[in-house]
Amino acid sequence: MARVVRPGADTTGAIDAGYQQSVLPGEGSAMSKLLRGVVAGWGAKKLGGCGCGGILLFILFWWLLGHSGISLFQ
Repeated sequence: MARVVRPGADTTGAIDAGYQQSVLPGEGSAMSKLLRGVVAGWGAKKLGGCGCGGILLFILFWWLLGHSGISLFQ
């Protein structure tokens, strides 16, 4: 299939301005995971304290922060 190039178009292979690189769940830098863990732990400590409630809240916050689409270090 032939590639159609419009006059004046950038042919250097640059990424379109509207393109956003998607990151699969579970991927990310170690610093991002560390910060996500700190935020999830802080939230669990504030809302659930210690014990089973805190652990469940930590897991919930970890999952929510991972799937929210917020990228802290990109």
